[in-house]
Amino acid sequence: MTYRMPPGAELRARNARTTAGTLVTVLGLLLVAAPALLALLLGLDSTSDTCEDAFGGPCDGAPQYFAATVGLLAAPVLLGLAMARPRHARAWLVATLVVALVLFVALLCAT
Repeated sequence: MTYRMPPGAELRARNARTTAGTLVTVLGLLLVAAPALLALLLGLDSTSDTCEDAFGGPCDGAPQYFAATVGLLAAPVLLGLAMARPRHARAWLVATLVVALVLFVALLCAT
């Protein structure tokens, strides 16, 4: 025996999930904006010629900082999509991951 929700309750539940997913995405992006900017600035600084690490050698941490930047920006979006569970969630997840990968490659190529 299967239980089916009434049409109005189904619509309200779908709207509540979508609203919660959007709220998590927006608040998450606001919360990670400062750490992502800091990681981006550290990555850009480590690509400069004047950067030296603690042992006097050249800095080589740019890929790690750029990966942290992209990860911090992509995580709230992916979490919000997982919460909202849109009909085409797989397409949205793949599109978000492709954009994150393109951003990472662009950051690496630009420096």
